[in-house]
Amino acid sequence: MQKCDVLVIGGGPAGASLAYYLAKKNLRVVLAEKKKYIDRPVRCAEFVPANITGLFDFKISGINNQVRILETYCASSKKEKFRLFAQTAAPGFILDRDIFVNDIVSKYENLGGKLLKCKKAVAAKHDSGYFIVALRKSFSQNYSYIKTRIIAGADGPLSFTGKLISVGENAGACSTACSTNTAFMYAIQQNPAILPNQPYCHRVFFVPYIRCGYGWIFPKTESINLGIGQDSASELKSTLGIFVNHLVSCGLLNPNLADFNKNKKIKVITGIAPVSGIVEKPASEGLILIGDAAGLCNPVTGAGIFNAIYSARLASETILKALKHGDLKILAEIKQAYEKELGPSINRALERKALMTKNWKDYMPAFPGLVRQSWVAFKDYWK
Repeated sequence: MQKCDVLVIGGGPAGASLAYYLAKKNLRVVLAEKKKYIDRPVRCAEFVPANITGLFDFKISGINNQVRILETYCASSKKEKFRLFAQTAAPGFILDRDIFVNDIVSKYENLGGKLLKCKKAVAAKHDSGYFIVALRKSFSQNYSYIKTRIIAGADGPLSFTGKLISVGENAGACSTACSTNTAFMYAIQQNPAILPNQPYCHRVFFVPYIRCGYGWIFPKTESINLGIGQDSASELKSTLGIFVNHLVSCGLLNPNLADFNKNKKIKVITGIAPVSGIVEKPASEGLILIGDAAGLCNPVTGAGIFNAIYSARLASETILKALKHGDLKILAEIKQAYEKELGPSINRALERKALMTKNWKDYMPAFPGLVRQSWVAFKDYWK
């Protein structure tokens, strides 16, 4: 049985960053990832703000493209052409996210950190100040066990660690309904290999048929991330097809993609982002949540990479304090840190999300006004 100070569950941006931060402080860390290939397939649009570079003490890898401008488009129905409503300075990067994350993991391993791939946490038992965590090897019934002081959950919106906090040691048998996140944005995306016509500009599109969400085109150097996010998992693929055809009819997308629904060569990836805000209880004695598991995505934009990594930094400081004082109840202080550092932007977005949900209709001439009130590019959002 392996022993460690901290077991980090989940090797995405949050988990990889936390493992790195803790290994830098000479803690014994194990990073467990259920996939064979970390952060693949990529389940996000891969945009990060430029200030993400300040969260690391090294030059980050995986920057595919640099963007400067956010363009916001709107149409009141699928029969109406998209119109450009706002151009906003929004400097940032479009990542090759898997390269970005794997480089962090590599740096963590170079510090002596342990990485376990194809290992899914399925059960945990608390005993004499330690957790014994059962990890099941993918596609088998082979188990290994970790003895750890702290479990850090970076395991996504339907977090196993979150269930441990909410329902205790019955988490392994509990349904996903016990997740500490309660509302989600459902997304679908493709990455067609076409050159972007505006490589410096990322674009978002609002139209009523993408319910309480939006579509996007984020430019990479030799392809685009093209997708939608909405408040329901229903008809995701067909709605993406409608969106693609709408873009083509407006002259905003390569006509070759008009037959999206018939093109079997173009793969699509689906995913979810938590949009219910910071979870009520992101920590308990020996347990702490970061990133999506803690509900730290922006409820309007669905963006989560920067917050995930920033939460890893905050959590690393709290973990170090708890271990230094020999008091794992200190982990509960992370709630206050999240509320102070990330709460204002998340809570504002929650208010705007509620406004959006209440007033969204299938067709409404006043739709552009609702978008102005509920999207980050407009002054009304910040009032």
